[in-house]
Amino acid sequence: MNFSPRWLWLLAGLALLALWQHGHRPIAHAPGELAAQAPLQEPLDAGPPDLHKDDVAIKPLAKFALTARVLSRADYRWDNSAQISPTDLVLGWGQMS
Repeated sequence: MNFSPRWLWLLAGLALLALWQHGHRPIAHAPGELAAQAPLQEPLDAGPPDLHKDDVAIKPLAKFALTARVLSRADYRWDNSAQISPTDLVLGWGQMS
């Protein structure tokens, strides 16, 4: 069987699409709360120094710890804030998890 380069590119593209969709599929969870506790947050008194990236400064105000379920995710690549925050997550805990 002789494949032309077009068919090979098409097969490679379909394989990459299948891999991408497999990695972004919803994860099935059993009913019930997955993350029962609310997040813990503590203010930073003196705090670490500001974080800098390009011409943006970020001042840490608190530290936090949480176990949560990711309810939604959005990825950004082309807008102005993508260099600082390329991914937005919607998190849920308690009944929302």
